[in-house]
Amino acid sequence: MELNLLNYFLEIVKAGNFSLAADSLYMNQSTLSKQIKKLEQELGVLLFDRSHRTPVLTKEGLALSKEAPKLLAQYQNLLKAVIPNSRHLHIGILPVMCHYGLSDFITAFRDSYPDIMLTLEELDNAQMEEALSSRRCELAFLRLNAKEEPNASLKILPLFHDELALIVPASHPLSHRTHVSLQEFKNDSFIFLSKDTSLYDSSIKACIQAGFEPNILYMGASGESMVQSAIQTNSVAMFMRKIALDLQNPELSILSFDETVETIIALAALKDEPLSYSAKLFWNMLKSKKTAG
Repeated sequence: MELNLLNYFLEIVKAGNFSLAADSLYMNQSTLSKQIKKLEQELGVLLFDRSHRTPVLTKEGLALSKEAPKLLAQYQNLLKAVIPNSRHLHIGILPVMCHYGLSDFITAFRDSYPDIMLTLEELDNAQMEEALSSRRCELAFLRLNAKEEPNASLKILPLFHDELALIVPASHPLSHRTHVSLQEFKNDSFIFLSKDTSLYDSSIKACIQAGFEPNILYMGASGESMVQSAIQTNSVAMFMRKIALDLQNPELSILSFDETVETIIALAALKDEPLSYSAKLFWNMLKSKKTAG
């Protein structure tokens, strides 16, 4: 069983519904639903009664909600007590991993080195450097501003370039353009990711660079809900271009703009600490994949 599935299950129990849990996990609701169905198939039971407006735990779901935290705690104790550090690798991952094909790479790594125990912890970009400096994670994926020097204490492996893009409804008067100035949208309402994300900061800075403070209509963590809100309210949303392309539908247009923010997705580690055997394998395999690509 993938233990992440238990974390997803417990987040739904804590939040009380799939939508709020998806927001807190930085994934869309349909993806979360698929993960829970996968867990139910593995266990051979239904965990939620979905006939109600909000999901209700079944008898089996209630039992799992009591036992799952114990199992997760036991697993962490097992890793500390039994598995040598060189064969255990803890990596901080971004919520947007799948948009850059990194989930496929992790699967390939696990297939190549089944003896290495991987622990993947999903964190926001702002939490990654602290996770490395505190030794909570040995490796972490970061999103860096392409025009700024990274933290001098980090060793960086650049992987993908991306840029901030605008998503506008097809009904918007500027939707036919491919390139605009953000200043042209100063009177529009904006939809941003929540304040605890680096994308929120980048979006705000881009607007200020264009000479205005954005009128923020809505903030959230679910890309799909933000897109739907943009369509329904004729508002403007901001995403990294790669993510915007994955969210695109016929009712939307994706525009480049003059004040965009260029970013780099990179793998990072502490510069002055030698990598463990497992971390070296992961780093070198990803470096080879990048070179081959």
